Amino acid sequence: MILKKSILSFVAVLAVIALLSCTAAFGLNVGPLSIASVMDEEDGIRRGLDLVGGSSITFEAILKDDYNKDNLSSDMASVQAMLQKRLDSLGYTEATVELVGDNRVTVDIPSINNPEEAVSVLGATAQLTFEDAAGNVILDGSGIKSATSGYGQISQSSMANELYVQVTFTSEAQEKWTEATKAAANAENGKNYIAIKMDDEVLSQPSVSSEYAQTGITGDSCVISGSFTADKHLGAQTYDVTALVRDGENELLIALGDGWYRSTSGVDGDRDLFGKEVAVLFQLEVDGKAVCVSDDDMEATQCGPIRQNDLQQGEVYDARLDGELSGWHGVKTEPNTLPITGMNTVPIREQEAFAGRLLRTPNGETVLDFGQNMAGYVEMKLTAHAGQKLRLLCGEALDENGNFTQENFQDRNRHKEGGTAQLLE
Repeated sequence: MILKKSILSFVAVLAVIALLSCTAAFGLNVGPLSIASVMDEEDGIRRGLDLVGGSSITFEAILKDDYNKDNLSSDMASVQAMLQKRLDSLGYTEATVELVGDNRVTVDIPSINNPEEAVSVLGATAQLTFEDAAGNVILDGSGIKSATSGYGQISQSSMANELYVQVTFTSEAQEKWTEATKAAANAENGKNYIAIKMDDEVLSQPSVSSEYAQTGITGDSCVISGSFTADKHLGAQTYDVTALVRDGENELLIALGDGWYRSTSGVDGDRDLFGKEVAVLFQLEVDGKAVCVSDDDMEATQCGPIRQNDLQQGEVYDARLDGELSGWHGVKTEPNTLPITGMNTVPIREQEAFAGRLLRTPNGETVLDFGQNMAGYVEMKLTAHAGQKLRLLCGEALDENGNFTQENFQDRNRHKEGGTAQLLE
């Protein structure tokens, strides 16, 4: 019986293999079920250059003598993203663009019919233009002497650091820029901007303040500041985790918060300004080589102790959910084609600790006073039972009667959610 069962199993396996081979070669149609052949051009397997032929094109960046090589990595990432977009616009959606070494890019295009056209389009100089709301070209790339990005205070009157881009113009472009910004400053809202385009795609569309209505923006340079969208580049942070890695198997846990990406933001309390779905692009490197990257082998759970995480409304932490995490499930992955930009900030570290001072307000509120505004977190020890809640409301000042207030930094009537809770629970 055992031998017979083994023989029958073997025959069954052979039959399954034969069926799968026929299905792979010729496809299968049974009623509503349709399985494409692997040779099907539209729905079959994606075949590389070794199977269907095509072209492999390598571009090499020629660096000028005065080129700042500190910018090479980010510049090459921008080149990679630009080439991928040009390929997509030509219909070569299966083409791949890979960085090779420090200053080369290799483009592989399967099943290409006109490789000369592809080389011509891909190798063409990117066209940078500055245009007004009517689409009139004000300047092109020849009018730009240099452009740098940064993070900091853009003027002596600035109250906080912010992202900015500083553009320096050639002498021939300065007068055109002044005239264009004067016209934009006098235009109605919605048309008072200068669009910055690369290959006819809008990279940025900064508005021009009405304060320049009489003079325009003069001088050989200008600063563009404000919010920068996350659909043009990814800001990456790096951490030295050497002390956390141990011999043998290691486990990586990443907590994703809403942050600036989709939290309530601004005086209006808008949500999802940059997107709705949170995601992570991760890479662990040892001696410059990636040994672990984010992929579809990762799992996710929404069963952790952090139940709310919002810039304005605050955080809710359920300590009953501390410990072993459960509810793990698979994740979906999407390709990233955006250039990765390192965050231009100093390292985030704990600098010092402040002991709070307890005081009682005239209204009977208990206030934990740290004596100053700060960026950080509250740490305390307490004894509590499951189900009990501790609520902390964060503020900046006491009102004129010495009571706790949050009214100095918000407009509740304007805010879409009735104000900012600034809650820790």
